[in-house]
Amino acid sequence: MSNVFQNVVSALRVYRELRMLCHFHHENVLSAQDILQPGPIDFLHEIYVVTELMQSDLHKIIVSPQPLTSDHVKVFLYQILRGL
Repeated sequence: MSNVFQNVVSALRVYRELRMLCHFHHENVLSAQDILQPGPIDFLHEIYVVTELMQSDLHKIIVSPQPLTSDHVKVFLYQILRGL
């Protein structure tokens, strides 16, 4: 995440997202394994979030040239609802 602290609103949003990612422990929700920050506080413009390695993500699947079948949609919807 770059330019994390460019303004207060962005910093609060990132903080909220990181708190949620650290809190979640569910097989259908991505969770943060670790949070890394660069060295000195003067260079604190980025935060690195370490997560599990995923084979793909929903965005890559949606924009891929392969057509989505109704079975694909059912599986994605099932996983999203389980995560909720």
